[in-house]
Amino acid sequence: MKQISFAFFLISVVGLSPFSQTLVPAVAQVREVPYGVEFVTISTPHFEVIVNAEQQSLGQHYSNQLEKAYSYLSASITDRPEKTIVILNDKWDVTNGYATRVPYPHIMIYPVLPGIQDSLADAGDWTLELLAHEYTHILNFEPAPGAVGHLRNIFGSIMAPNILLPTWWKEGVAVHVESSVSTGGRLKSSYQDTVIRAIVLAGKLKTYDLAQINEVLPTWPEGMRSYLFGSVMWSQMVADQGSPIVNRLFQHHGGRFPYFVETPARENLGTTYLGQYKRALDETENRAQAQLKTLRQVSPTLDSPLVVKNAEYLSAPAISPDGQYLALISRDFAENRSVRIFEKKSGDMDFLNPKEILRTESELDQGPAGKIYDGPPPGASDESAGFINPENLSMIS
Repeated sequence: MKQISFAFFLISVVGLSPFSQTLVPAVAQVREVPYGVEFVTISTPHFEVIVNAEQQSLGQHYSNQLEKAYSYLSASITDRPEKTIVILNDKWDVTNGYATRVPYPHIMIYPVLPGIQDSLADAGDWTLELLAHEYTHILNFEPAPGAVGHLRNIFGSIMAPNILLPTWWKEGVAVHVESSVSTGGRLKSSYQDTVIRAIVLAGKLKTYDLAQINEVLPTWPEGMRSYLFGSVMWSQMVADQGSPIVNRLFQHHGGRFPYFVETPARENLGTTYLGQYKRALDETENRAQAQLKTLRQVSPTLDSPLVVKNAEYLSAPAISPDGQYLALISRDFAENRSVRIFEKKSGDMDFLNPKEILRTESELDQGPAGKIYDGPPPGASDESAGFINPENLSMIS
């Protein structure tokens, strides 16, 4: 009777968790890819790459990069799916992707290069970093030692305790790995360093606690929190314990009830995650202060913010060859995206006070019902480029 009660309890927990939301309706799954596209599959030793039949050269490039990511990660992480499905979904112009194991381990990639002002812009080998990031999620979800493995035999792929770990934990380790496979990645990014310095300069670094960095809050840096602070945390753990700590924590958490996270930390780190986080923030602040000291030795570049009405974020700015027009992607406070074009006012030398001449609402992957499905299913671990706050986007003549 106790075993039956535990099984019902387990089903209830999974059913109420964010992870269960990956089971989206079939109609939404159909709309995840553009209509009328013929797909082909490219098989490699460890992946099945599904790609538009007209983009097979792109598929071959990603296939090669996936095997390279596999070689790097398999050297240190022990549990791996025999095959992982990877879909190249060239349906929009925003850099993104996600990984999940429901109904089976698979990765969805939107093969778009990050813009020069995206948080992902400081890439060394972009496709390798992106694929290593997402494949890290797949490998993190895989371990199921002990009793969890027996439960997976009963409940199937949904039995994956690590998918319920905090977002900072999952995204942090993926950013750490993406930054290890090439010369780029966010841990080597001038963009991320700039954000950290700005937070330190404002005296707010240690106001971000573990609960806050796990959430998407309507204050800067919003959804970037888990990636930025999680990667800082993981880089400190690897610096203190060495690279084997990644596999040890994957395994230890994979065999436990997911919401009790501190025992693996104590046994593998010699402290709690809270204690490790405080240490990481101390080290981060010391590095940021040293960088600020160096930067104060030169005069900063003067600039001014671009003022755009009804815009929460701006991205992908481009100026016409004649220097007269500015085009960019805007997202408003209701999360609607649009392409907006501005013209310099007569006599102006820059775009600080432009005249808007065109605004076209985005039609990204719009299905018959009119609803836009343009992101990962809830609960999946995703890779997002983020947008630029208008106050941080300056146009200099």
